[in-house]
Amino acid sequence: MMEDPKAHEYWNGPKNKLIRYYFYINTGLNVFNNFKYLVGAILAVYWMLHLKNPITLLIMFGVSIPMLGVIGYYSIHHINKVMDWLNVRFGTHYSLLNITLLQDIRKAVYKIAGIKENKI
Repeated sequence: MMEDPKAHEYWNGPKNKLIRYYFYINTGLNVFNNFKYLVGAILAVYWMLHLKNPITLLIMFGVSIPMLGVIGYYSIHHINKVMDWLNVRFGTHYSLLNITLLQDIRKAVYKIAGIKENKI
């Protein structure tokens, strides 16, 4: 685990352990529910197209799983970063003030320490 000043407050102790287990169970349930919807969607398409060959059903699963993996990868590494930035930039006035304050603090620390900073 990373060194974190709040680790003792949020990681150690029986209460935090119980909360962690709840978090793991809840996350697992969310993954299971999402997979359940995938199975339901594939079965619905199979039924709506009146397909009779079970091999077609296996092919539908075989194509959808890698495709969802690529979509998930792209979502995590590209889409979510842009969405997070948009949320910070335009979500609320206070989040923008927080970013501006952090940039001002950084400039002041660099000035005090005599460090030449890169363009922010």
